[in-house]
Amino acid sequence: MPKRLLLVAVVLAAAGCGGGHHAAAPPPELLPAAVPPFPYTSMLKAVRGTPVSAIWMRSTRRKAPVYVAVLTGRFTALGSHGPSGAKAPTGTVATFVYDARTGMANEFSLTRHRGDAARPGAVHDFLPYLRQAAAKGVPAGVETFWLQRVSAGSRLGCETHFRNLSPTVFLSRLDAAAGGAFEVTSVQFLRACQLVPLVFIRTRDPHRAVAALPALEKQLDRIGGVWDYEGFFLEASDESGKPFALFWNHVRAEVAGGEWASAPDLYPFPHG
Repeated sequence: MPKRLLLVAVVLAAAGCGGGHHAAAPPPELLPAAVPPFPYTSMLKAVRGTPVSAIWMRSTRRKAPVYVAVLTGRFTALGSHGPSGAKAPTGTVATFVYDARTGMANEFSLTRHRGDAARPGAVHDFLPYLRQAAAKGVPAGVETFWLQRVSAGSRLGCETHFRNLSPTVFLSRLDAAAGGAFEVTSVQFLRACQLVPLVFIRTRDPHRAVAALPALEKQLDRIGGVWDYEGFFLEASDESGKPFALFWNHVRAEVAGGEWASAPDLYPFPHG
């Protein structure tokens, strides 16, 4: 069975990490046990309208395992092809079907009635993720891409072993590095083949926080120049909760990484 990106039951904030709450992230009790790497921003681009509900389920549709995502609301299809001058299709139920093994979309429909989901499994809510994607824009898109690449890497096999820090050691180093430069608002440990840290921080002084991030990355993920995790993601936000910088990597199937900043002088690492 192909490995999927799963959420470990470790969602840490507040105690021992500078306190606070990452306002843009869904609260821990809404996180499903298994999170398919849905392209949330692409879903929002497929239709115009605000979803009032969003659920997903696993199905054996067409004898192949798929994930079925169903959004309800008042929608207009974007990018649809029809006769010249014809109005874009509208509906109240947008359904997306993704191959469970590859994560690729293979079906989309916009109707006025919810159809048969083809013997669905347990139903999970993911509306908080769509709201997060809508609120965060570019950072949400980067995060979704990173999740997809980490998940894809795990599906190719787990032969390489990474020296994960224990969550306790990781959090203690993160807390010590924060000092007065930033506060840690949320830490999640995702599980692909091994643990994958997802860190959110907030600060009153973006430039000071950015200056501290290169050293922090080495303390948490590249001790002695060797990768400690198969993937790592950190996002920094200002006092209002608006992201201003992030960096990421994934190193199991392929070694790749990147960074984003809202202004040229807020990149954490040298940027050409």
